[in-house]
Amino acid sequence: MWFVLAAWAGSPEVVVNDDHSVHGEMVVPLAPDVVREKLADPVWISQVDGSGTTVTVHEKRGDCLVTDSVSPNIVKTVRYRVERCPSATGYETKLVESNAFTAYAVKWTFTAEGGGTRVSYDLMTETSLIVPQFVIDQQTKKGVLNLLTKLQAELGG
Repeated sequence: MWFVLAAWAGSPEVVVNDDHSVHGEMVVPLAPDVVREKLADPVWISQVDGSGTTVTVHEKRGDCLVTDSVSPNIVKTVRYRVERCPSATGYETKLVESNAFTAYAVKWTFTAEGGGTRVSYDLMTETSLIVPQFVIDQQTKKGVLNLLTKLQAELGG
């Protein structure tokens, strides 16, 4: 059955919205609760992503994780701390502090679909870096597509 779903799923789709947020979706041949469990660890997600960003757990606050991320790039090594909490439909992440982001939010949503799960990923960032918005949009879209493609392969898609 999952072979049929994997073939039907296709590649992840990613778009940049008018407000410069990025929305990506993929389908994987696992139940939503299994996907939630596998994507519970942001350190593991960053390792699968392989983009060069390192994520470490700073502390646990109830059901939430506070993580520190370091993302080297040509302009500046970006450091940010976020709080990631479970939600009714997946996970939500909000910015605690950063040397480059003035806003950062991620929302993962897991929805049962055709014997598998549609995984939606929404990322909103604002940065204090002096970089043209179209460059940020292109790089963010490319990064989200890379992340979802690698996660889809890892999750059997």
